[in-house]
Parts: sequence; structure tokens; C-alpha cells
Amino acid sequence: MKKFIGSVFVGILLFSTVNANIVSGTKERIQMVGDSLLNNVIDGMKTNDYAKYSRDFDATMKDALSEKTFAITNKQITELFGEYKNSEYLGSLNQKKTTMFLWKGVFSKSQDDILIKLVVSEIDGKCLISGLWFQ
Repeated sequence: MKKFIGSVFVGILLFSTVNANIVSGTKERIQMVGDSLLNNVIDGMKTNDYAKYSRDFDATMKDALSEKTFAITNKQITELFGEYKNSEYLGSLNQKKTTMFLWKGVFSKSQDDILIKLVVSEIDGKCLISGLWFQ
């Protein structure tokens, strides 16, 4: 069981949105978008606030990760990795009309670095999360 939650998968990816695009702009703007989205997710995790955690999710992500699922997943992440301490932005990749943001995360119970992946699409001018992993 520990192996299963060692790589906590928190999201799903569906590339069916025709209007989806990669996050565009300067490197600074792209990082700012990713950092802002991750901060909302982390703040929601820290306070067990599903509304804050999911506020930037696309419709598919909200359907896949309900409030009940969030409570279970958030508990698993905290039990396995501990509390979130900080992260270092590693960069982004553009794939299949999405931008994948990568951070090296530090959590209180883990001596290992935790890879945080956030997959984002820009839809009608708004950046929305369609995938999220803590590995």
C-alpha cells in the first residue's frame, strides 16, 4: 500500500478541450502563472479548504476530484510526506496544448525531494489546472 501512495496521483488529464492552449508569454509570466496556481492548491491543502484548493481546476478536474476525494487525498499526502515547507521552480514543458509546470518540493516528513507537477491549459484567457501530481 505504501508503494501505491508513494506517488500520489491527484488529477487526470483529458485533452478533449478544443479551445485549450499552452500558457503563453515571457518566461517570467509563465512562472508567475504556475506559482500562483500552485500557491492556491497548497494554501487549500494546508487549510483543508476545498474551494481554495480547486478554484483553478477545469471542469473535468473538479468532477474527478470531489470534495470527499480531496479530504482523503489530502490526508494521504500529509501522512506520507508531512506538511509542505517550500518548493523550487524547475521549469515548464509544453505538451499537447497544455503546459506542465515542475517544482522540487520539500515536505516535513520526507528526506527525499518531492516532484510536484501541475498541468495547465489556457482556455478563453483563463489558466485552469487539468492535472496535479506529488511524486
